[in-house]
Amino acid sequence: MKRIIIQLLIVLISLSSFAQGNLLIIGGGSEKSSENSWNHAAYKWAVDQSENKKVAIIAFGTADNWLPDYFVNQCGAAEATNFNISNSTTADAQTTYDDLMACDVIFLKGGDQYNYYSTYKGTKTEQAIEDKFSEGGVICGTSAGLAVLSEVIFTAKNGSAYPDDCIKNPEHSDIQLANDFFPFFPGYLFDSHFTIRARFGRLVAFMANWKFNQNESIVGIGVDEMTAMSIDDNNMGTVYGIGTVNIYTAFSENTFSQNSKLLADSIQVNQLLQGCTIDFNTGEITGLTEERNPTIKQEKGNYIVYASGSDNISDNLDMISDFVNDNGSTDDKILIVTGSSQTIANSYKTQLTTAGATDIEIYSATIDMASNDDFANAVAEASKILFVNNSYADLKYFLNGGTAGEALNAKIRSNGFVSAFIGDNSRLIGQTVVQNYLEADATYYGELTFNEGLNLLKTTAIIPNTYKSSDYYENTSAAIPYAMITDTLTYGIWLNRDNYIKYGPTDNNETYVNAYGTSPVMILKNDGTKGGFSEQSAYGYTNDTPPQFAGFENMTLSLIDESTPYKVGNEVEVTTAIEPTRPKNVKIFVINTDNRIHCSWPQNQFFVKVFDTNGRIMISDLMTDQGFISTTTFNSGVYIVNLKSDNQVFNQRIFISN
Repeated sequence: MKRIIIQLLIVLISLSSFAQGNLLIIGGGSEKSSENSWNHAAYKWAVDQSENKKVAIIAFGTADNWLPDYFVNQCGAAEATNFNISNSTTADAQTTYDDLMACDVIFLKGGDQYNYYSTYKGTKTEQAIEDKFSEGGVICGTSAGLAVLSEVIFTAKNGSAYPDDCIKNPEHSDIQLANDFFPFFPGYLFDSHFTIRARFGRLVAFMANWKFNQNESIVGIGVDEMTAMSIDDNNMGTVYGIGTVNIYTAFSENTFSQNSKLLADSIQVNQLLQGCTIDFNTGEITGLTEERNPTIKQEKGNYIVYASGSDNISDNLDMISDFVNDNGSTDDKILIVTGSSQTIANSYKTQLTTAGATDIEIYSATIDMASNDDFANAVAEASKILFVNNSYADLKYFLNGGTAGEALNAKIRSNGFVSAFIGDNSRLIGQTVVQNYLEADATYYGELTFNEGLNLLKTTAIIPNTYKSSDYYENTSAAIPYAMITDTLTYGIWLNRDNYIKYGPTDNNETYVNAYGTSPVMILKNDGTKGGFSEQSAYGYTNDTPPQFAGFENMTLSLIDESTPYKVGNEVEVTTAIEPTRPKNVKIFVINTDNRIHCSWPQNQFFVKVFDTNGRIMISDLMTDQGFISTTTFNSGVYIVNLKSDNQVFNQRIFISN
């Protein structure tokens, strides 16, 4: 049984004293007609809990017959009727009350919740829904319909509230909350479209706003699209659908604070998947069975690393100034490491100069430069290194071989060294790198890919560009918990264009993440939890790939800034650099006619790795003197062969034609 905190106990007492029927809260998204679809079991549950199996479907405006037909033809409803209640006269009519009370299931569709709140409040429609619930009926709501079913609601009086605005200002004028509508589920606030619209920060802001203005702690529940939770008359919640139901609970009365932006010391987060249950009377959760207890529990790197959330120079001016002026002197040699094009790097060189730097060089970390002597010398002379506009694959290839690559890899890990990673390159510093997070719908189609990072932070994953575009919100939101559960990481960090972090040790050998900017940095921590992954697709067809949503039973979310450094370790590791040498007696050649790669390194035992263009390891083997690698399973294309023995490394680009 998970830990129960004082605030949740207070809410549970309120729930236990409140007579209720049944609720079905749905995060939005389109219903599907397949019997195995995400919505079928949930909607059928609603019908099965009712006595007369008659369904009233309320919309603010006209609606087609698809949903009534679906309830009757596939969910077992005796009747299902659309109700267009779009003005106060209809909402307050006795006939409306009578017609709604004749149904044991009432379903509120999506739209604009302020229409529901402003039109139905104080009317017979509101009374009918409350009376039906008190009689043990089933009240359902999707999207806007969900948003009005908790005791505390976001009314959307001023329109939607956007998460990037909310975390910068929990008193934002768009955050309009009320508790004078339906009295269902006291002490809670429901939110919809949760992951796809990156509303996790918004939900925290709603909770903080209510605490600041009403001095009451509430629990937030965020429901994903094509996902639902039933809550029966015993307060038992059950999850259905493709995504997650998120339960956010403040750990203490002092969890939330403000420093011109929203800060949160610690919020308990439960992220539940289809089949999971939660007993709202006790807090007990079932359905997640895979243990996810991180092996590496703290960060120990004895160096300083900056990471920003945006590639735009205008968003990085403060970080550049700190990088130049707050570590060493302005005379320190700065090396900019970039990709094949140096255009963006030159713009950053100009800005570094403006910030006061006097000695700056630019080099491209491409595979043909991995053993460049000038590059290696520049690395040796550098006091600080800035990474910008590098592709993951090229940088990994570069660092895996050659004197310059090996020297750079060792330098950024050396004691006290200072490095900075701009925007998209910030992903690279962690243990896990999310590759294609800026491809629309990658999470939904199960196409996110995850690779090993640079391991400067050895138990962390980082997502920059969190609010770059709503096209990618689902990816940027879902990727962090998915990576943490997949690779059993301790920390996940979200960055955006308005903030950056600085990781480093203190004088007493503890390590901290410090956050700066006009927006707080959001950090998720795993101290040990049970987890799992979504196995339900929208249509439920056997050949469908489920979306990449992860569930977990217990993590902690914090929102921090410069006033609240976040401790990530109790000790540091002293590193020693190994200067690699490049061997000259190595031979690698492809025998396409026999589908083989021949590797020869006389009088040496060596490891062989073959990487594809995404940086993934295709084959890893140990050889002595020479050997062959089969390429029968390889697609035609370019690959990198990496040979390593002690501190000697050799890389060669090859082409395989199969």
